[in-house]
Amino acid sequence: MNADLAKLSALQDIDKQILETKAKKAEEAAALAAAGGDTRKAEEKVQARMKALQDSQKTRKTVEIEAAGAEERARKLQGRLLEVKTNQEYAAVQEEIRQAKSQADALETKVLTQMEEEEALKGARQAAEAELSAAKKNLDQKGRESQARQAEWDQILGERQKSRDEVEASISSKVRALYDKVRSNRDGVGLAKAEENEALTETGDF
Repeated sequence: MNADLAKLSALQDIDKQILETKAKKAEEAAALAAAGGDTRKAEEKVQARMKALQDSQKTRKTVEIEAAGAEERARKLQGRLLEVKTNQEYAAVQEEIRQAKSQADALETKVLTQMEEEEALKGARQAAEAELSAAKKNLDQKGRESQARQAEWDQILGERQKSRDEVEASISSKVRALYDKVRSNRDGVGLAKAEENEALTETGDF
């Protein structure tokens, strides 16, 4: 193994370390992005629960108005009983009263159902808010930890890049160019495997 080959071997070791550190930085960034995605999903869940609750409340208010209207019709029809002049008219008004009261009863039952639904939706909203709070705390913690690790890896990268520059400067420009060309074609691996080194040396490539 000639001198340049020994230097290239050291350069490749440094390049591998740099690639590994960059991979860790990328993984860390991906993990933080995933935590951010969890937070966004939790926020969307809260918004969905709030909208469902608001829609249910609007429905209940509409039904309450309809129930009040049915009760008012029944009350007015009750007064008309004193004005009718025939048994046929009396029976017809009574039927209208029955229908109005039946409608009012059905609507009041629906109001109660809506109230029960609202309570369930309130519970679902509170659970979603708790999930969001936990997701935000997790994201905040991961963010702080990630920032510290990224800073540490940046420092390591700086040190390794400095070492690389020093080793690279000691290698001839021709050999460096060949190494960089091979490295670009081998996913960052510029030096052949150990069993190939002898052949490369013999051909004079390194």
